[in-house]
Amino acid sequence: MGHESVLELDVDDRDALDRMLRGLPGFEGYDARYQLYLFRRKATGSMPDAHAKIEERALYVCDNGCGGDVIEDIRAAIARLGINATARDL
Repeated sequence: MGHESVLELDVDDRDALDRMLRGLPGFEGYDARYQLYLFRRKATGSMPDAHAKIEERALYVCDNGCGGDVIEDIRAAIARLGINATARDL
């Protein structure tokens, strides 16, 4: 698959994270079955550039090959919300 990592953080306001993810450039949709936020900016195939999932104490993110800019935007948006996050590769 892609480059997977986890941004460990306190998910006190799940709705704020949801709004932040949906407001990012390239947000394509939400897959309710897998609870994945899908992002597409460059990809032309069936696989999105990146996807993310809000977990209990973390935000899972996956760069599918051309989604590095999406992941960086997610990290920056989390910082703007004042949330401290620690990145850990999977």
